Amino acid sequence: MYKAFLFDIDGTLLNTEETILKSLRRAIEEETGEVIEDRNLTHALDAPGDKALTQLGIQDQEAIQKKWAAYASENRNLIHVFPGVIEVLEGLKQQGFHVGIVTSKTKQEFEDKAAPFELQTYVDDIVYAEETENHKPSGDPILAYLNKADLTAEETIYIGDTLQDEKSARAAETAFGLAAWSATPHEDAQPDQLFKEPAHILQYIHDNK
Repeated sequence: MYKAFLFDIDGTLLNTEETILKSLRRAIEEETGEVIEDRNLTHALDAPGDKALTQLGIQDQEAIQKKWAAYASENRNLIHVFPGVIEVLEGLKQQGFHVGIVTSKTKQEFEDKAAPFELQTYVDDIVYAEETENHKPSGDPILAYLNKADLTAEETIYIGDTLQDEKSARAAETAFGLAAWSATPHEDAQPDQLFKEPAHILQYIHDNK
């Protein structure tokens, strides 16, 4: 049985896909005149903002970053916590498990998008993008969390929805749980645990006591 449950944010705890893609697409189009389809922007769902823009070949990032943040703020009403997530976080804490967040977002990005939902009140700690030089799919963010919380990889499962999340968990040698309730769970996943709904995490714990 795992002692620690670590979570990604975008696509796992929060449904942010529409907000991120809509805001980024608009910012790029206004600054460069280029119209990019959502399918070519999806890597931005699981990467720090500057890295996402670099992967798109955008050199002058400052103006786009500012507009992207502004439009994301305007579209904040499109963000919502996946149904059942809060109940799971509360349930894990009540049962004495360690609960954490490992995200590719900076602390400022977290405060802009996630803090209003008070996710931070349900977890023991958070590792943000600026805390490691390398980001997912590197295992460094998860390893940084393990070091911070004095946890071992063997007692930890990292739950996310993307191939980046799985690769990061493998690199850190933790177990990987697929958040299959996500809008876009990756198709080639080979998770240690498959959770079709958030509530299945608590069911897994109940079944393995």
